[in-house]
Amino acid sequence: MGYQHYLISIDNIHAYLVTNDKHDIERTADRMVTILENANVKFLPIVLATHLTTGSDFVRALLRRESPEVKQKLDARKGFHLTVFALSPEHPSHAKLMALH
Repeated sequence: MGYQHYLISIDNIHAYLVTNDKHDIERTADRMVTILENANVKFLPIVLATHLTTGSDFVRALLRRESPEVKQKLDARKGFHLTVFALSPEHPSHAKLMALH
């Protein structure tokens, strides 16, 4: 299996995952829950995990705009990638990001 792109969302925390191991989806969701629990954030325990057949260009462009550090990693790395990020519901790209699910 080649590398696949995924968008994982729990409440207002999201992950962009590029992997060739489907088990990484569950590991990423577990990590996100731990982040939320450690921050004492109340959240609905609903995990949205979507295989991005389209939309990965939008997510990558969003991450490049929002973080020079992530931009550098996306540009340099081929293969596995994981970025976990928060995006408020008021952010201009939030609705489009959620529509990818």
